Amino acid sequence: MVLRSMRFPALCLLFACESGGAVDTASPGQGRIIASGPALDIGFGSRLATDGTRVFAGSPFGARVDELTASGVLKPAGRGGAGSLFGAGLAMIDGGLWVGAPGSGQLSQDGEIVASEAGLGGVVTMGPGGWVA
Repeated sequence: MVLRSMRFPALCLLFACESGGAVDTASPGQGRIIASGPALDIGFGSRLATDGTRVFAGSPFGARVDELTASGVLKPAGRGGAGSLFGAGLAMIDGGLWVGAPGSGQLSQDGEIVASEAGLGGVVTMGPGGWVA
């Protein structure tokens, strides 16, 4: 996976994904991090969220979210039930990680379910009136 800053710091673009492995930090200062997902075909990196310090990668087909730590290690940040598509929607809002799981119709903030409705959570963002999912 290659993360590159775009016009907005919280938005990133996914170019490729491979299984297993560590982070390539061979080119520091280039504004680029290369990391490999924990398993094939789980959708690792399909959704990304950052607060400028922490980076989270959603794997909706594996129903998991991982944090890419500063040391280059992938640390599990949460799991959803089978078929929940947990991590299909990710957002960092006011320092909290919001995770959408449209398969189970749930939106959670830091592990607490805050809303439930069929299909909810495919995309999560912050709008003028609050969160939107």
